[in-house]
Amino acid sequence: MAAARWVAACLLASALWGQKADNVLAVVNQASALSRTVGEYYVLKRHVPLANVCRINAPDAEDIARDVYNNQIAPAVVNCLKRKRLVETVLYIVTTAGVPLRVSGSGSGMQTGIASVDSELALLYSDMRSGPHQLAGPIRNPFFGSTEAFTHERYPIYLVTRLAGYDFADIKALVDRADREEHREIRDRSAGQRQHRGK
Repeated sequence: MAAARWVAACLLASALWGQKADNVLAVVNQASALSRTVGEYYVLKRHVPLANVCRINAPDAEDIARDVYNNQIAPAVVNCLKRKRLVETVLYIVTTAGVPLRVSGSGSGMQTGIASVDSELALLYSDMRSGPHQLAGPIRNPFFGSTEAFTHERYPIYLVTRLAGYDFADIKALVDRADREEHREIRDRSAGQRQHRGK
């Protein structure tokens, strides 16, 4: 589990590397005290504009029914993006612990309608552009394996990551590690540029 958290910290740092805080939408569940605490810490630590905080009201539960996602989560996030004119600016959606994890569904195997909330949120961009996606069966991730910079023109999705852990201390440590890693990379790049200019 420790290795998984380390990998998550590195992914968080690299996913946001080279992007501005304006490109991030933080999703906070008002019904969850943990979600509110995590969201507040992340937004302050990463300098995410308050306009890029999307507050939803959803059950403080891991599993939710499809109609709960359709009525309480998806429209709230879409409303945040549209009302604040962030549809194109936002590239990354960061969900916080306390936002539901799974959407229940029917079917089995590869034809199930069960999905993660984060996967559903990733598809909101194409949903807003082309209409609702299919519920049953897998959907190809167009960014998987890509080495090109992420843009909506190339990849009509949002990249979604989740801030989660055993407790707030665990999540805070994850955010702090990602922040330290980013600052270390900035220092290393600056030092490399100075050395290059000195030659």
